[in-house]
Amino acid sequence: ARRFHALAIDLGGLMIKVGQFMSSRLDVLPPVITKELEGLQDEVPSVPFAQMRARAEEELGMPLERAFASVDERPLAAASLGQAHRAVLTDD
Repeated sequence: ARRFHALAIDLGGLMIKVGQFMSSRLDVLPPVITKELEGLQDEVPSVPFAQMRARAEEELGMPLERAFASVDERPLAAASLGQAHRAVLTDD
């Protein structure tokens, strides 16, 4: 369970979701394993901003500076399938 926990954190996204799901399966897994996997519920690391920038610019089809007056590089929150950043829209 510890190795899967570490692997899920390293791989991120879907693997964290799998671990989160498995942590709730007390009917299938022994408590020692589900207890270890519970940490995946709230211990998700953020993705570096450079990766977020590249993905956001790809999805927006423009540089962030054109879409937003400002973007805070520090995430407000991180989850298994995303993270949130504070941003201010441009006046355009």
